[in-house]
Amino acid sequence: MSTYSDQILLSLLKLGNKMDSITIIKRFGRGVIDQQRFIEMMKVLNDQIPKTEVQNFYISTLIEYEASAMSTYIINDLLRKASLLLAKQNIQIRSPNEIFHQISKSLQVKNQDIERIFCIFDSDKDNFLNEKEFRTFLEYFVPTLSPDEYIKLKNTIPTQKVTLYNLMSWIQESNSMRNSIKALQQPKKNPLNQKIDQKRPITQDKQRDTTPTRKPLLPQKPLQQQNNYVQPKVETPKNDQQEQLKLQMQKQQQQQQQQQQQQQQQQQQQQQQQQQQQQQIQQLKNPIKDSPQRKINPILESILYEDPQQANILKSDIQFQNYIILDYNIPGVQDFLNKFNDLFRQKQIFTDNEFPANVQSLGSKLTQFQWKRIKDIWPTYEVFVKDVTQSRFGLGKWISPKDICQGQLGDCYFLSVLSSMACRWPDFLLDLFLTQTKNPCGIYSVRLCIDGVWKAIILDDYIPTQGNQPAFSQSPSKEIWVLLMEKAWAKSFGSYSNIISGDSKEVIRSLTGGPTWSLKTDQSDFKEQFIGNVQRKCLMTTGTFSKTNNSEIMGLIADHAYSILKIRTIQHPSKGEVMLIKLRNPWGKKEWIGEWSDGSPSWTKEIKQQLRVSEKAEDGIFYMSYQDFINYFKTIYVGYFQKSYIYNSQTIVSKSNKSIYFIFNIDVAGQYYFTAQQKSSRHFKEKYKNYDYSSIRMILGSQTKQGYVWEYAKQEQDQQVYVGELLDKGRYVLQVKVKWLFWNEEKFVISTYGPKEIKLKQIQKDPMFIQQILLDQAKQNPKKEQSGCPNLEIISDLPLKYGIGYEYYKNTGNDVIQVKSTFSKMVGLKLKKPERGNQYQITLQPNSEYLIAYTIKAEGFQTQQSRSYTTKKK
Repeated sequence: MSTYSDQILLSLLKLGNKMDSITIIKRFGRGVIDQQRFIEMMKVLNDQIPKTEVQNFYISTLIEYEASAMSTYIINDLLRKASLLLAKQNIQIRSPNEIFHQISKSLQVKNQDIERIFCIFDSDKDNFLNEKEFRTFLEYFVPTLSPDEYIKLKNTIPTQKVTLYNLMSWIQESNSMRNSIKALQQPKKNPLNQKIDQKRPITQDKQRDTTPTRKPLLPQKPLQQQNNYVQPKVETPKNDQQEQLKLQMQKQQQQQQQQQQQQQQQQQQQQQQQQQQQQQIQQLKNPIKDSPQRKINPILESILYEDPQQANILKSDIQFQNYIILDYNIPGVQDFLNKFNDLFRQKQIFTDNEFPANVQSLGSKLTQFQWKRIKDIWPTYEVFVKDVTQSRFGLGKWISPKDICQGQLGDCYFLSVLSSMACRWPDFLLDLFLTQTKNPCGIYSVRLCIDGVWKAIILDDYIPTQGNQPAFSQSPSKEIWVLLMEKAWAKSFGSYSNIISGDSKEVIRSLTGGPTWSLKTDQSDFKEQFIGNVQRKCLMTTGTFSKTNNSEIMGLIADHAYSILKIRTIQHPSKGEVMLIKLRNPWGKKEWIGEWSDGSPSWTKEIKQQLRVSEKAEDGIFYMSYQDFINYFKTIYVGYFQKSYIYNSQTIVSKSNKSIYFIFNIDVAGQYYFTAQQKSSRHFKEKYKNYDYSSIRMILGSQTKQGYVWEYAKQEQDQQVYVGELLDKGRYVLQVKVKWLFWNEEKFVISTYGPKEIKLKQIQKDPMFIQQILLDQAKQNPKKEQSGCPNLEIISDLPLKYGIGYEYYKNTGNDVIQVKSTFSKMVGLKLKKPERGNQYQITLQPNSEYLIAYTIKAEGFQTQQSRSYTTKKK
């Protein structure tokens, strides 16, 4: 390497010690650093290096990395090379304390949450970083980390696991040590100088900073564990400074002596937390099924406008990134990065040829609208705009349900889900945006889980308009995040016409990747299920009946989707305990005018203040009682998701009516979900007018030494079907069967979702799988039929929701019993092998059993059956 190349690397390293690669590119480039800006940067860093040498270095670097411009990845790697060069030149290496302090500073610069970053680098999800993961973690925060520095750091913690708790402890310890040393090294102030300083006028710079910033999201609770991973070398101060240092070291020694006791207390607390979690999980596994007279507990105050568990995120300052990539493996991400970098380098404006601004992208039902770039609609705009008038805080001021107003597109089902997410999970919505700020090239991208596969959807800034305003989603504050999300949804299915009307479950799944389901308000256990979903903090939307007697009179829209924002149980002085449901119309107006509406006389002053109800607000947000809710709304759509859960998917080709088998292991007990998903019907709206989803049946069984044990099963004729919930550690087998209506062979996506990564392995069919899990189910069924034959027990169950059923016979006597069964009517029901046709005959030896297995169509079945019995002595 030439001398000038070394100088360039060392100059970059000095800059890298002050800021990270993203900040470097922000300061000296636009998304990337082109050659001219690199030359200007080096002139600032070291003007002694000839321009031709800087040009040669830049060109050779691009050739080495096969890139068109310098990106954050290239800058990081150059900083790594520079650190190696420093090590060779015997530059003094940093102590572990200094490295962890650098990580703390990097957390501030990168505006990132240490817990979230830890989960990303913990690739095997075992709750600690192995050597490879830890090294990658360190290099991410400290790109200039040298091999010698890494070895020294590892030698100081040879026996400790790199858990999240230990990592946070080391970072906090390094900050505390640095602050202590800094305080001791400060010279004492002269009292005379202090008096002089007090007389000086104090001036403040009142220049407004319009750039939002974000504080590091470090843990707020004090860390109990004290660790001794480093022995810092501190220059011994004199006199009273030395005494202060001694006192500090004595205090640290006392804390170290208490370490064992604190660890024991921590273990006890962890055990208590685990017991509480197990109790909660057990409640989830056994939903409320007590008698109808059971008293429903009031919803706790913790169900707030925002999720209290997100207080750190919501209260922190915000800094939006030009682009942020959480997963480079998502299809479309690399294509977006290439386009983004090329456009900025060439200073061009992006035009999306895959979803052009033409009539085809509008669709056959919306040809009256035109297209305009956003800058031609609003000269000034942002992706996210802060609302200072709301009572929300932190990120909730930037992403709010009030940002969402439906226009002339019938996609209330879509916007209602966005509204519910914006209410309590604004940070989750933010993470869907790869681009979080406006850019002069007009290129944007969002992540969506389309048909079960996460994808990066690339967008230009053309928007359908009517006149000089957006035709569809509206934005009074001139922010475009809802417009972009709506356009990404339309692009995913070919046109805006293809996203008119729909099922909110599909949207919830596409935004979260989690399992979804629906509940009818007239089902007998609706209230218990509804409250259970609230307690699990599920995302929920709802829809009105298509035709009701007076829904329009009462301010509701027939056959319309609404967001469920929260549920509150209040104590009214005259009405007693009242359950109230807070809803929002995606129109941003047109509200319920019945009891508990904004102007209802049922409100007392105290309750109105408590729930922050305003009579003057015409924002589409309103309360109504539980009884009115079930009278006017027919269905709620529910989604369960956790930000820490891991999503995996694979595409499977299956033949009609042929089962696919998977085997997998669960190493850590928890809630796991398995979803089979077929393509959305929106893809086929133009081609197949009568397209309908094929039925999907899923059966999950655990594998034991004695055979297969029943866990979960489900059959539905829907786009997505899931099984699972609480599963213990062990080995499992999953059977999936899609009965294709329109094809003999087609693709579907099978996905896993849970706290740990699950790898599904496709296996051959096991002919005993169905027989054994049905036998296990039958032996747990207490309902026995009166057969009319002595010593013959019969248990039969043909549940439509499972898609499989059985008849179980057991001979408890000493005689041989022969059973003959004939079906005079058998529609939607089919005997499984070895039985066939519409009749069977079996012989039961004394003290023996036999199981007849059936498959059941999702559309339902009808039967007429007769049995006859004969007995004989053995």
